[in-house]
Amino acid sequence: MIFSIAFIIKPGPRIFFFGLCAWALLLSSFCAQAQSPLRVGISEFAEFSINEPIIEATVKALEEELGAENVSSAVYSVEMLQTLAKEGELDLILSSAGTYRRLAIEGAGVRDIATVASERAPNPNYADGSIFFTLASRKDIHSIEDLYGKRVSANHTYAFSGWQTAVRELMLRGIDDYESFFGSVLFQGHDMTKVVHAVRAGIADAGIVRACFLEDMGMDLSEFRILDAKTSDGKIACEHSTDLYPNWTLSTLPSTPPEISRRIASAVFSMPALENNLRWSIATDFRAIDELFLNLKIGPYEYLREFSLKRFIDQYSGFLLVFATLVVMLIFHAARTQILVRRRTQQLVEANARERTLEAEAAQASERLAVIERAGIIGQMSSIIAHELRQPLASVQLMVFGLLRRFENGIDNKDVTISTLEKIAHQNERASEIVNQVRSYAKGNRARSKQDICPIVQAAVAEVKKSMRGSQALIDCKIDHTGPILLEVNALEVELIVINLIRNAINANKDRKDTRILIEVNEDELGAFIRVSDNGELITDEDWQQILSSTRYSSHRQGLGLGLLIVRSITEDMGGRVVFSRQNSGGLSVLVRLIAPPDDSAVTFGTFSDNPR
Repeated sequence: MIFSIAFIIKPGPRIFFFGLCAWALLLSSFCAQAQSPLRVGISEFAEFSINEPIIEATVKALEEELGAENVSSAVYSVEMLQTLAKEGELDLILSSAGTYRRLAIEGAGVRDIATVASERAPNPNYADGSIFFTLASRKDIHSIEDLYGKRVSANHTYAFSGWQTAVRELMLRGIDDYESFFGSVLFQGHDMTKVVHAVRAGIADAGIVRACFLEDMGMDLSEFRILDAKTSDGKIACEHSTDLYPNWTLSTLPSTPPEISRRIASAVFSMPALENNLRWSIATDFRAIDELFLNLKIGPYEYLREFSLKRFIDQYSGFLLVFATLVVMLIFHAARTQILVRRRTQQLVEANARERTLEAEAAQASERLAVIERAGIIGQMSSIIAHELRQPLASVQLMVFGLLRRFENGIDNKDVTISTLEKIAHQNERASEIVNQVRSYAKGNRARSKQDICPIVQAAVAEVKKSMRGSQALIDCKIDHTGPILLEVNALEVELIVINLIRNAINANKDRKDTRILIEVNEDELGAFIRVSDNGELITDEDWQQILSSTRYSSHRQGLGLGLLIVRSITEDMGGRVVFSRQNSGGLSVLVRLIAPPDDSAVTFGTFSDNPR
């Protein structure tokens, strides 16, 4: 109706009319607000608290500021107060700091205006807590840990300082399963005096009440034992067993107009101090209360008590991501390791196969070398046969020719004939031994047996002396050993070694008229040996290096000229060694060890040559 009239009024007066209507609307709105009283909800606090006078004084201050008809206050239980606040049925609440923070975390939109301070607790951040107490006569309870399995009396689970702050103290002491820590809990309801009566009557072993409650009741503290009392540090002037938390708090809700909230704050801070310097102040730290709810998983964090996959993922998403990454890396590492192991195994199998092939090839090569070596020895022995058989056969031929001439001439001497036939038989036996020895080499059979090498060496020396035609060399055989020197040898092999070394020495000194050759046979700590030495000229370093590096076979094939190569082959085949050494007085010494020492690393071995001069 107002708007329809406005359009038929002239423009000048129209502006004035709209302004008048706007003021009318604001006035009606203000009147409507004024007619709606401020709904104040007051928590049901436990009695006998020094904070109680501030409740009535605060309501009176609000009535003076806003008008008594504009303020409506009522006392509610903690549960009801929280329900009404969440439903928007309250504009202002006066409660414990725990109730305020619970509503704030749960999203009720509350905002603290002021917090109670007093002469007892001048800092509103540290004014509320709990005490654990028992009768002083109890000899079995001296600390909070002694309450394990005991009966305990308390207010109710919603009581902030009558239960919740006490339970958090248990958790701070490492008692996580606080619900099963006590044997039983007797909840007495709102009235804390019932908690004290239960302890006095022996119904409960211990009780939990608000800090300062016993002092506020005027009880004789000597009757009780405060468990694990903490020092106040100037924060609160009464006994307490737990950490301290903010005091009672006045908070406003979203339904309260900002201007009204400002006037409320102004009114409560203008209130004169009451008894015990009771007044409104400002708390600046509610974190301990938030941590309490989180640790106990109550109130806004009660959902943490039940498992939820979504909550679990949300809460541990970072850890799950790291875990998933590690699992993927582990799978990748396992797959990679398996591939590498398979590849390495294949390489090892192939390497093993190649090793077996190489071993087979090496065995075949060794066998071929043995055949070649044996063939070489047979070749050398063939030269022996060609040369050595010529001597006994020639002797036989001469002796037969001599006998025939005697018979033709009619000279018949029985003794001479018998002696000549015996010599023919001896030469025939020697030729047979040479042939048999070569045959045994061809078959790989040395036919060795344990024999005394001394007489074998002496026989070889005697054989050389017989064949020394036109040589002026003096040969001496020296055997200092008193007993036999028994070795596994072949007599012919030993003879060949000795004969070749002696003849090699004779050939090397054929231009000298005073050649002396010494053959020694003996044993020492290293084993049995045969040494052939001569008195030739001093050997220069150049000649010595030539001796050590020479690989030529002997060019002197007189007698049994096997050459030093064959000497070495026979000696090493018997497990021995051949060692050259220069003599200080001149000449060369060749040592043949038929039993090699266990460690002959200090001995210098040379390369063999039939004519090392």
